[in-house]
Amino acid sequence: MGVLATWSPVDCLRKWEPTAAFLSQAVPEARFVIQPLTYEQILPAVERGEIDFLVANPALYAACEQTHHATRVATRIESFQGRPAKTYGGAVICRAARDDLQSLEDLRGKTLMAVHPWSFGGWLMAQRKLNELGIRTDRGLEAVHFADRQDAVVEAVLQGRVDAGTLCAGDLEQMISSGRVQASALRVLRARSDDQRDNVDMRSTRVYPQWAFAKLRHTSHELAKRVAEALFQMAADSDAARAAGTAGWTIPLAYEPVHECLRELRVGPYEHFGEVTAAAAIRAYWPWLVAAGLLAVVGWAATGTILWLNRRLRESEGLRREAERFAASGRMAAHVAHEINNPMAGIVNCLHLVKGTLHADHPAERYVAAAEREATRITRIVRQMLALHRCRPEKAGLFHVGSSIEDVALMLQPVARQRNVRIETRVEGGEKDCVRLPEESLRQVLFNLLTNAIEASSPGDVVRVDAERDGSQLRIAVSDTGAGIPKEVLDRVFEPFYSTKTEPGAGLGLGLPISRGIIESLGGTMTLESWVGKGTCCRIGLPLQADSFRLDGGQPVERVLGRLGFSDAVPAGRREKCGRV
Repeated sequence: MGVLATWSPVDCLRKWEPTAAFLSQAVPEARFVIQPLTYEQILPAVERGEIDFLVANPALYAACEQTHHATRVATRIESFQGRPAKTYGGAVICRAARDDLQSLEDLRGKTLMAVHPWSFGGWLMAQRKLNELGIRTDRGLEAVHFADRQDAVVEAVLQGRVDAGTLCAGDLEQMISSGRVQASALRVLRARSDDQRDNVDMRSTRVYPQWAFAKLRHTSHELAKRVAEALFQMAADSDAARAAGTAGWTIPLAYEPVHECLRELRVGPYEHFGEVTAAAAIRAYWPWLVAAGLLAVVGWAATGTILWLNRRLRESEGLRREAERFAASGRMAAHVAHEINNPMAGIVNCLHLVKGTLHADHPAERYVAAAEREATRITRIVRQMLALHRCRPEKAGLFHVGSSIEDVALMLQPVARQRNVRIETRVEGGEKDCVRLPEESLRQVLFNLLTNAIEASSPGDVVRVDAERDGSQLRIAVSDTGAGIPKEVLDRVFEPFYSTKTEPGAGLGLGLPISRGIIESLGGTMTLESWVGKGTCCRIGLPLQADSFRLDGGQPVERVLGRLGFSDAVPAGRREKCGRV
């Protein structure tokens, strides 16, 4: 039996050896031996399993119950002024001569002496009471001292070494009844809100269960049952009861108030009570955490899906509006093309008449011929717009790449000269490359690109058109040495109706999108590169059909005309003219 020695080991043996002898006689199959333990020794002894039973104050028992699964088998009955008491309390005392100390509230800023940090009646009861009154030991009291014995606390108070002291009310009563202390020399302090009782009641705190007789986890239940039966049969006037200062033992009381006290004070196993660590929270609430995580994942997925659907909806709305604008512009273009068709026919006829009146070496013949070709091209473009509105694409035909590039450059020479911009063309192989493509579509693309390059150039800049065959590909590059295009603008140049030109009539922002659409409809690619301060380059790649060829100087005119689709039945004069063209 491990017994808390509140005074000395010798005194502990004197008080509790009769109880051990009583149990050894009542339970003959076991021999009981008393092991006196100090406050500091009890928990380690329980942890190491050095004792089988424990007799200790409620605080130490509650700590062993919480951490080492000790189980109470009986509760001590104390003889209080000749009356049996199953509960007890603590007393806070001061010298009777201290007029400034009339209640517990007056202890604020004073010094206090207690028995031991683990003494339940000699410290923890009073500490809880003071905390309830708002007097915390860390800031409400000037200092707290510990004396390790009940009589040392009374002695320190009477000598004036401390302002007040706390000890078990039963021990104080015993010292007064034995004559060791004069009752008139001390005053028991209570809270102002408590009922004022006479000096017969020495308590300053609430009451708690008396000491517990407990078995440890490794002790057999059968032996504990035999011990409990023997303790319940111990008479109040027996030698064992009188030696231990008890009136016997009773069935174990509820020690939950003791646990509440330790929790409030954060003592022993409750030192970190209320502090939640991450690991403890995960262990305690992992199902809820998993559910919350799943809900979060579902929420994020739903949010992502909604955002994606909203983006798709905005894109669809944009495409719908763009399609409506294209449809409206297509209807308008078809109407305009229809209205332009007849005047352009008249212009072409007039140019034919003017050309017929000029000699072949006339200086204006070259420009009239170019104007006739461009007027004819306008007529074809008008027809293409009407065909586009009727979903009839332009048919591919054989033509000279170099001639088409030169014609477009010639048409834009007046605009270039007006801006002091030079146009340079380079076609690998001269004008001998003949390809099968929709010629008017390619001319329209070249016209748009050259127009943009000239408008982006400054006086003195150069606009170049380079064309070459690369196996089965026709590659054309239109470049300028202008100011270049910023990155934020370059990313949007192929968007329909996007334009940086703010002048009225400067442009609708359709040139590049239409050009790219034409090239891609022919199975080609169109890319745009730009360097701010250095210029811009647009590159086109078009696949060549199998019957594209290159003219050799030694081929007869008839063979060439045949490959161009003319029959041998064409009169010689017409064949000569076609060959010259």
